[in-house]
Amino acid sequence: MEYECAICGVEGMLVRSNNPEPLLPREQRVCSSCNAYVTATRVVLMTKAGNSASKGEFCDTLVNVLKMAYTLRGAHESLMELMMGNMEEDE
Repeated sequence: MEYECAICGVEGMLVRSNNPEPLLPREQRVCSSCNAYVTATRVVLMTKAGNSASKGEFCDTLVNVLKMAYTLRGAHESLMELMMGNMEEDE
């Protein structure tokens, strides 16, 4: 069974999809690369739990989430490229 990533639109196997909460409803799915955005959001929300934040603080937090997620996604993609390159060399 296949799914379409709710963030980037890539298609993939449902068994390799991820729960996108709290960014999107649980019924939607995200790919492994976009899951970095979900993970970063969860980390920030856990550290901010119980703190009241102004609109400016919320926006700053959101920017930091996106920066962290972009870095995590880039690292994941680089690792996958490296692994694929090593597999091709072994053949």
